[in-house]
Amino acid sequence: CSDNDTQQTDEEMVGNFYRDKEQISCRFADRIICLSEHDRDMLQTLMQDDIETQRNTVKRDDYLSISSRRSTLSAMSKKIKNILILPPPLRGDILDLAQKNTLDSNENYTQFLPPEAANAIKSTTLQPRKKRLFISCVVRLSPEKSPHHFVSLIQKLGGVDFLRRNGLIPLLCGAKSVGCYADQVLADFEYVCSRGLSQGSVWPFVVIKHFLGPKELAAVLTRTAINIHPCFYDAYGMTLVESAAFGVPSIVNNGGKVGAVSLLGSGKGCIDIDLERILEYHDDKKSNDCCYGSGIEELKTLISKSSRKGSHESRVLGAVAEEARSRALNWDEMTCFRSLVAYLNKINADS
Repeated sequence: CSDNDTQQTDEEMVGNFYRDKEQISCRFADRIICLSEHDRDMLQTLMQDDIETQRNTVKRDDYLSISSRRSTLSAMSKKIKNILILPPPLRGDILDLAQKNTLDSNENYTQFLPPEAANAIKSTTLQPRKKRLFISCVVRLSPEKSPHHFVSLIQKLGGVDFLRRNGLIPLLCGAKSVGCYADQVLADFEYVCSRGLSQGSVWPFVVIKHFLGPKELAAVLTRTAINIHPCFYDAYGMTLVESAAFGVPSIVNNGGKVGAVSLLGSGKGCIDIDLERILEYHDDKKSNDCCYGSGIEELKTLISKSSRKGSHESRVLGAVAEEARSRALNWDEMTCFRSLVAYLNKINADS
């Protein structure tokens, strides 16, 4: 083998470092709580690999070592079956604002709209005929949140002219986390939203470069028709739950890779789309089962027909919005706390 075959890249070394630390943490933890089905499955695989490694390294001539390892392996096997998924609840201030709001009313929060969003609404002919105008992406501008996928998705849908024809204003909101990356995303977003319009057409787009306070967030979400959660994987994704609380259906990558889906319900409180297939041209990739197809044409149909009252697509999004709102509002801090206490009490009863 050459040196190139045996040497690890920096990324692989970092990945192995965290993998090893997670294995050790799981090995010695009494119980394990995680945020999503995807993380639970990943931890179960990690622990099962650790069990196999431990079994293969038992020293046959060391009785104490064998006894100790067998006890550890037995405990780990039990822990694998009892990993708890405990989604974080909405913050109390967001919950209070969402409970005061209804799916049809947004007048309470219009005054708190960031100027960028308010000016975009005023520049269209849809106000006040259409209350929910934005197709929004509200995430931190950092690579792990992948707001560049939102930009790519707009291009795939047919650019801003497609959104104009369907009465939707693209809105990208998030504070800069990684400066050079964020600057590139914002430049690409402005480029995509400034081109491709029919001759003589003008259509606004919104960029908000700061974290939104509770009332600002409420104002944006009560004006949002569809929320796009752009990353392929997210440990949780609280903006999904916040959007749900204000009756906004979200489009997420399918396959259980976004933690908040465990609370909202796959295909029930969110729209599962194979974003990886759409955005990375994985034509040979077998599509996972999801709520609303896997291709860009299905997504275009969903968006374009959802504003038509009585259409199948309108009913789909309406049902998702109602289910998502119910689940988000019912999973408050006290309900989450009670679930945790019940889990801890069960541990004490079993020990």
